[in-house]
Amino acid sequence: MTGKGRERILCSTGTFIGRINGRDHRLLAQYGDQIRCGGFEVMVSGDWYDRLDEIIRDIQAAGFRCPVVHADKQIGDLISEGADNYLSVWRENCRFAEGIGATKIVVHAWGLPDSNRPKDMIVERCGMLLDVAEAFGLDLLVENVPCSVGSPVRFIEMLSDIFPRMGFIIDTRLAHYHGELENICQSPLWRNGKVRHIHMSDCAGDGPKEDMFRHILTPGGGAVDFPMFFKHLRAHYHGDVTMEGPAAHRADGVNTAALNAGLDYIAGGLQGEDTI
Repeated sequence: MTGKGRERILCSTGTFIGRINGRDHRLLAQYGDQIRCGGFEVMVSGDWYDRLDEIIRDIQAAGFRCPVVHADKQIGDLISEGADNYLSVWRENCRFAEGIGATKIVVHAWGLPDSNRPKDMIVERCGMLLDVAEAFGLDLLVENVPCSVGSPVRFIEMLSDIFPRMGFIIDTRLAHYHGELENICQSPLWRNGKVRHIHMSDCAGDGPKEDMFRHILTPGGGAVDFPMFFKHLRAHYHGDVTMEGPAAHRADGVNTAALNAGLDYIAGGLQGEDTI
């Protein structure tokens, strides 16, 4: 699975587990050895909850390094809409992360329908997320998901000021969507160690802006300025990164060639190869 220099490059299970294959977690055990990465970021699916313990056991048995869990994306929607069950769903995600040996958990802390408009409620609920994550021994990482009001990077900087223990994850595609990838590289979050993980995916540079958000491409295949971003990372960040994007989704099996092409691109960029 790993190669020289690949230890810090993770592959999201969301790149090959999805609706088209029934969100079959067993694909990790079947194909993980063929993917050139240093481990996996496991994305929790909303239809896993009735068999969560079985999935924990299967991932444990597969034996791969899974240091990061991406919590169910619907948690952000529950937070923004004011739903009362957001915390019980969050606890199940944290229990899952602890069960598979993860040390970090990524969360969308706001979502549909109101995005970041209910600011005070989101801040209060982020405090609860942080307390629960730490009770499970997990480092909480809030992602720069799109905002309907203002800038995602400014919003996470505000959260950083309120919650000094909180960590953050920068997503390249989402930063590009808001036109702030270059600006995000200037954020004080890098200087104080608050950026503790990176998501790497790409998007098309033309067509409706909504397509830029929904059509996720493998890194290097779209409009994101990866040469600039890799240069920034080489100077200011030395932690793990995760490749995202549904490049390997198949009804039967996994397109490992597509995955490995993206992972090779990331490895080259982190090492400063001239081809990037």
